[in-house]
Amino acid sequence: IENTASSEANSLAIYHSGYGGSVNVPTASNFITFLDSTGVLGEIEGNGADGVRFKTNGADYAEYLPKISTKDVFEKGDIVGVTNGKISKDTSLAQHVLVRSTAASIAGNWPGDKKKNEYELISFFGQVPVKVVGVVHEGDYVIPSGKGDGTGIAVPSSSISSSDFQKIVGMAWQSSNEPGLKLILTSIGFNFSMPSLKTEATAIQSIK
Repeated sequence: IENTASSEANSLAIYHSGYGGSVNVPTASNFITFLDSTGVLGEIEGNGADGVRFKTNGADYAEYLPKISTKDVFEKGDIVGVTNGKISKDTSLAQHVLVRSTAASIAGNWPGDKKKNEYELISFFGQVPVKVVGVVHEGDYVIPSGKGDGTGIAVPSSSISSSDFQKIVGMAWQSSNEPGLKLILTSIGFNFSMPSLKTEATAIQSIK
């Protein structure tokens, strides 16, 4: 599809004329379906109201972030430290601790083919497999191992220290008794390391 107009160009419209007004777009109504030889990969479908939604098996929102060193090699599930918008496996002085995405549903901040080797796709929010060493239980917090190798360890919520609280990557949604390295499904981006408003209010009251 090509539109050679240089201003306010429209190239494609999909029109379901039976919807609109008092008639909502049902979730079973697909505007676009993506398939491979195994079946459906994703769909743009009605949201049951007056809009559409994108459906895919990807479970996180991610963005491409530049590496501090372009020589660094990252793998899916690696824990990374973010410093001034750039990533490395060193989390000791990082401003944020995030994870290399495995199967993002959204991939923002695409740098283009010429610079793609200088960037990695980093998950900001959602469900992500994370490299964890040691025993882990559902509900444990995942924090960096401190080895600078992209791995994490699990800490029970009842045992988390104030210093580790600021390093929380996310919460484990899987359990494993395997002592070695494995990928653990982890929910990230839910501000686990941020104190609640109730805690802050209690602290303010105690100061008063």
